[in-house]
Amino acid sequence: MKKRCNLCAGELQERVMKIKLHEGYDLLIIKVKANVCEKCGWTLYSEEAADKIVKIKEKIGEYIKNRLPKIKEICDKVHMQRIGEVYETLEIIS
Repeated sequence: MKKRCNLCAGELQERVMKIKLHEGYDLLIIKVKANVCEKCGWTLYSEEAADKIVKIKEKIGEYIKNRLPKIKEICDKVHMQRIGEVYETLEIIS
């Protein structure tokens, strides 16, 4: 049975989304699995993924402030790679 959208009953497809968060002048990109409605675009993240996104957001300020090594584990086996002033998760959060 296919998963359906709560808003329009369209079919949900699993996709990898990129969430962009701003921390001062820096940009954080988090790759996360989500179910996305093909019809209206509504996006649903798992509770676990949402919790990890919150943890990353809480920890990234310290990471950016200290300009730690190019690749660093910041929480729960989530690694960040410094790319100039843009940071992106190496793993896909699910």
